[in-house]
Amino acid sequence: MLRHPQLSLQDALPPSSRSSAPSLEMRLERSLDFPQDLILPEQFFSPLSALKQGVSALLSAILTDAVTCFKTHINGTTPRARRLGQETEEWFFRDEPEWPFSFISICDALNLDPDYIRRGLQQWRSTPARSPAKRTRRVTRVGRRLKVTV
Repeated sequence: MLRHPQLSLQDALPPSSRSSAPSLEMRLERSLDFPQDLILPEQFFSPLSALKQGVSALLSAILTDAVTCFKTHINGTTPRARRLGQETEEWFFRDEPEWPFSFISICDALNLDPDYIRRGLQQWRSTPARSPAKRTRRVTRVGRRLKVTV
């Protein structure tokens, strides 16, 4: 929008229509301003507790994914699955506190006992896999139709 420094919308109106109310130009300028309470300070300056919650959620997600990967791939049948299972097992049983995303560092940040988790994974691995219970199906005649119940 081009502005002419000498003229305003107020000057273009005849003297009888001028009032003490804010001019159209002023109202337009004010409508483009954002109200003070539209953008909250928390959106820009999050407290330290929110940051800690985000970091702990990330570390918890990493640990959960590692447990899922371990359980899924440790007894894998394909080379890729076996490699993923082996890498995950090595990650769990490696003692490297220097690396920020090592198992020891994550457990330390989340106040978890790494030995307890390792024992649980070893115990899970040593128990034989259970085969799902076989469902018994019963076929009954209802009129001309057969009804199968599980």
